[in-house]
Amino acid sequence: MKLKTTALTLALLALAACGPGGGGGGGGVTGCNLSGTIDTQVTLTPSACNPYHVTGDLYVEEPGKLVIEPGTTLEFAQDTGLYVSGHGALVAVGTAADKILFTGASKTRGYWNGVVFQSFANSLDNELKYAVIEYAGADEKWDGGAFGYYRAAVELEEEARTKMTYTLVRESEGFGVFMANDAFFGADSSPDGDFAHNTLTQNAAGP
Repeated sequence: MKLKTTALTLALLALAACGPGGGGGGGGVTGCNLSGTIDTQVTLTPSACNPYHVTGDLYVEEPGKLVIEPGTTLEFAQDTGLYVSGHGALVAVGTAADKILFTGASKTRGYWNGVVFQSFANSLDNELKYAVIEYAGADEKWDGGAFGYYRAAVELEEEARTKMTYTLVRESEGFGVFMANDAFFGADSSPDGDFAHNTLTQNAAGP
């Protein structure tokens, strides 16, 4: 079933550079540190900070939009994660030469929670492309009994959606990807190529 999008008015947030001459941050961004809530449009670029340090849970909430440019690295503190809700949007589109890296501050399985598209996070803009997601899967969850306890590096909860292509998910403490029965990839429940060319490898519970 195709879902209609809601027109959003997105305020532009000037992201402060990390070096000399940088100004103040906001909307979950303070210099090169990320935590809290993003509810405006924020763009992360490697020319400003590389890596960005996610020091606490990071939430992208309507009408927020987090755009991550090619070559950017996000390094997560222990037991933190990136959560997208409602019509908030995550646009992480790298290139074959300049991938976007989501990693832990320690290169240990299960160090950070992962990327979670929460219930009804269904923006058509959600996309992971030419990304690497590694060392996640810290957060153990209960699915209500159908499957049991699980961990995952990328999770789509009830009626959530994203496009995911050319993405590598590795070294999760649980699954590479876990999705609710009514979550889906792409613009509708029968996507054409919106989950393709991904590699899910060396994850403790399987792909």
